Amino acid sequence: MGGLGALADQLAGRRLGFLNKALYKIGKGGNNAESFHDITFGNNTFHLVDFSEVIDGYNTRTGWDAVTGWGTPKASTLIPLLASTVGHHDADGL
Repeated sequence: MGGLGALADQLAGRRLGFLNKALYKIGKGGNNAESFHDITFGNNTFHLVDFSEVIDGYNTRTGWDAVTGWGTPKASTLIPLLASTVGHHDADGL
């Protein structure tokens, strides 16, 4: 994500600063499907090599989940959104 942030900084012509608020705004808003590939299948459950123990993880679901967050970014859409969403006066991300 750091590389995408650097590209968004370059596109905006300024440092955008802390992007978490902007990423959540984009993820919760109407641009989610255009900005992220939503991962909806799988989990992060861990099985020891000898299968003697299972460490339960989380399952993916539509939208934000503990396994993949919003999903994988679609840079061609997300970078311009970040550059335009984060205001000049607010380096905190909104």
